[in-house]
Amino acid sequence: RPRWFFLKSSGKIRLMAIVLLTDFGASSPYAGIMKGVIHKIAPEESILDLSHSIAPYDILDGALCLYQSHAFFPVGSIFIAVVDPGVGTQRKPILVRTQSYYFIAPDNGLLTLVLKEESEISLFHLNRPEYHLTKVSQTFHARDIFAPVAAHLSQGVDLLSLGSPIHDYEKKEECFPQVKTEKIMGQILSIDPFGNAISNITQEQCMQAFPQQNFSLRLSGRRRPPLKLLVGHYGQAAVGEACMLFGSSGLLEIALHQGNLATSWKIQRGQPILLSPV
Repeated sequence: RPRWFFLKSSGKIRLMAIVLLTDFGASSPYAGIMKGVIHKIAPEESILDLSHSIAPYDILDGALCLYQSHAFFPVGSIFIAVVDPGVGTQRKPILVRTQSYYFIAPDNGLLTLVLKEESEISLFHLNRPEYHLTKVSQTFHARDIFAPVAAHLSQGVDLLSLGSPIHDYEKKEECFPQVKTEKIMGQILSIDPFGNAISNITQEQCMQAFPQQNFSLRLSGRRRPPLKLLVGHYGQAAVGEACMLFGSSGLLEIALHQGNLATSWKIQRGQPILLSPV
């Protein structure tokens, strides 16, 4: 079968890799089983591991990881993203084609961040059992639906053969801050391994609301003075000093230089934050 596809932004390209993101953990066999399924159908296909250490059942953690990472993979890559606490329920298994990538995932909000800035996408409900394994378990759709669909897609099977077109997908509202004139109300999306608190507010949103980047951040529910120090990198703050910066994914984060801000300030994911003019 031909393995060349047309994406709107790039013309004719070859699918470059199948990329796995799951909450299965390093010690389980589940990711390896998915690879076995893919290789039985597409033995020459390249399979890459993004992460299997997403916090169990944590859809937002998976959504952020996918958002931070996907653009660094070759155009044409197929991402299988599996953080699926609703496996076996009425939630749909879906395939999404963007201008540069394909995403296969449960329709539970996992793709919210990676799709939020995409203007042209095609959505498909993966309801064609001839491209699934013969027996589909109600607890392992990653093996029985997602993996075989990705393998068949990599071998040139048409999108309409894999599923029926749909027109919307599940979104996690926590991913979207409220942007108003000279005010942004957001929240902490994630705490990274260094204790930095990553928000759901982008650099572009800050530039629109505060063109001169003169703003302060207040943590809701905490009796702390507003944080005003905006730096370009961690080293511009003194050791032990709290600061704000736009991290590598373009999201506003709060950090403690060479310290753990989340522990020191008792910050938790989901905590509201407010940006306002200095």
